[in-house]
Amino acid sequence: KLVSHVTSGIIPADGAVQVKFVAPVIERNLVGQNVQKAVFSFDPAIDGVARWKDTQTLEFQPNTALPLREQYEGTLDLQALLPLHKEVKSLEPLKFRFEVAGRELVNVGTDFRLEKEGDPARMLVTGEVELTEGVTR
Repeated sequence: KLVSHVTSGIIPADGAVQVKFVAPVIERNLVGQNVQKAVFSFDPAIDGVARWKDTQTLEFQPNTALPLREQYEGTLDLQALLPLHKEVKSLEPLKFRFEVAGRELVNVGTDFRLEKEGDPARMLVTGEVELTEGVTR
C-alpha cells in the first residue's frame, strides 16, 4: 500500500486535494516545489497546481474556487509521479471522488432598536447572516 489518505467526501470551494503517502516519496529539497508533469486529472476538468506539501503529501490547489455542489472524479497517475519507484510498473492510477460543499445557512442574528429614541412608531432591524461558504460580489 503506497497511499494512506486521499481527499474525499465534501470539501470547501477553496479547498485543496491532498494525497498522503504512507512513507516519504521525495527528497526534502523538493518540498514546496511544483510538480512539472500533469499527474492529476479531474472530471469535470480543474485547472490548478500540484505541489509537494511535505515529503509524504502531494497537494493540488485549484487556480480558482470550485463551483458549489459540483461532484468530481479525480485520478492521480502514480507511474508519472513516481517514475523511479521500485514497483513503478505495477502502480495503478489512484482514483478518488469528492464533492464541493454547498452554501448552507449557519446562523442568523437580528437586533431591533427604535429609529428615534422614545418613539416606538418606527423600528430599525439590523442583522447578520452566516453561511458555510463565502459570497462573491
